[in-house]
Amino acid sequence: AELAHLGRIVAAYGGFVSDHTAQLALRAGHAAGEDSYLGMTSIIRKLLRVGAEAQVPVHIAHVKAIGPAAWGRAGWITDLIDRARAQGTDATCDLYGYAAGGGALVGLFAPQFLLEAADSQDVPASIRVAVADPATKRRALGAIEGSFRGLGGADKVRILTFPPDPGVEGNTFQDIAEATGEAPAVVALEYLQQGDARLRCEVMLEKDVMRLMQHPASMICSDATSMSLAGGGEKEMVHPRTFGAFPRILRRYVTEFGALSLPEAVRKMAWAPAQRLGLRDRGRLAAGCYADLVVFDPEQIADLATYADPYRLPRGIRRVYVNGTLAVSEGEFQRTLVGKVLRKKGN
Repeated sequence: AELAHLGRIVAAYGGFVSDHTAQLALRAGHAAGEDSYLGMTSIIRKLLRVGAEAQVPVHIAHVKAIGPAAWGRAGWITDLIDRARAQGTDATCDLYGYAAGGGALVGLFAPQFLLEAADSQDVPASIRVAVADPATKRRALGAIEGSFRGLGGADKVRILTFPPDPGVEGNTFQDIAEATGEAPAVVALEYLQQGDARLRCEVMLEKDVMRLMQHPASMICSDATSMSLAGGGEKEMVHPRTFGAFPRILRRYVTEFGALSLPEAVRKMAWAPAQRLGLRDRGRLAAGCYADLVVFDPEQIADLATYADPYRLPRGIRRVYVNGTLAVSEGEFQRTLVGKVLRKKGN
């Protein structure tokens, strides 16, 4: 009821409601004693119900079929979207073209009941205090075990960065459990009391990624922040989508697999997101639109960033124009600062 009320206000201003489904799915599933797939579909159903009740557009962010229970069931997710659209809800989604996701240790494994009581300024200290109570510790370990089950096992979750103990970086929780003789949930709880970590979770099947990607209402995202190739000091071990998200679609899913046509891939990366965000004069080549252009060689375009070496620019991009001005030529930034804040146009 509260979300529907807020949705009506959003609708009045021409906006849309959205959520980040992956982490919510894990938490929703565990709270109900279910797997992450049932958690995911539950979250999507609730969001679509808000859209129907409030008559507000809905956007499902970073949609994915997570964990063994969801593998091969991407069609069930698209069926929910199709049903909502058939009943009048403007429902869309986005995803990235990788079968492995990324996340934070706290975001994926800290039990919700601990986070709700934690001091946001020092989550590790709050967790240390809470799990000093044996009953609370048992409850926390049970929740963390559920998280591992939902993601497909401790061997699917790899630590990319962990500042309190860099020596464990590159290992899965299963690797560390075998080396220490502790259960993966115990290891994770110990790390939660020390700090946060960046994780890579190999939790999807590529056939599900393609099924979701091919849906008419889906769009392509990077789910990444802007990073410098130079970095400052030691580079953070980011997901390769940070530098390769869109070229990967063009190489792997257009050229190699034929999952999308080139025009459809471009639409999903440019025009469709611009329309969803209300940027009417962006995302397409037409009179009256801004000339934001990427000139690429379709034979050469490819992502080069890998999980082991993510700080690599793609190949095949010849020029980039921003607002009609050449910004990048043959990989060289032209030192032109012509970008601007983008604002939604009307309702």
